[in-house]
Amino acid sequence: ATSTHTHDTPAPSNYGLSVYYNGSLEVVGGNFWETSLELEDVPAGSYFIIAEATFTTDEIMTVARPQCQLVAGTQSDFTATAIDPTYMAPFTLTVATTFDTDGKTVRLDCRDWGEMVSMDYPRMTALTLGSLVNTQIIDSE
Repeated sequence: ATSTHTHDTPAPSNYGLSVYYNGSLEVVGGNFWETSLELEDVPAGSYFIIAEATFTTDEIMTVARPQCQLVAGTQSDFTATAIDPTYMAPFTLTVATTFDTDGKTVRLDCRDWGEMVSMDYPRMTALTLGSLVNTQIIDSE
């Protein structure tokens, strides 16, 4: 299941967008990313974006290996973990980005390389920033 929020109003200062699923979503196995949560039509502006959830598995024999990535324009954050049978692993991803035009999309994409995995109570929040200086660190060898 994919949860989507569509929004048509320009982003004023001190503004936020949020989408969540009040339950468990299955994390699809295999080599392909599947969108679990999505914010569509995000207005132009600078944002601090947070995604969080808890991976869970009910498998009793093997280790699960879920992965998620938070994608906002050219910025992304990634997590990968190994979950022992019947355990859980919370995660939080963050991105700071600026959208120059309206209508952008922010996605939480996930996949699983092991056994059956769920993502419990996933949520994603985008908060506007007055301005953003986003500096990339370059290796200076």
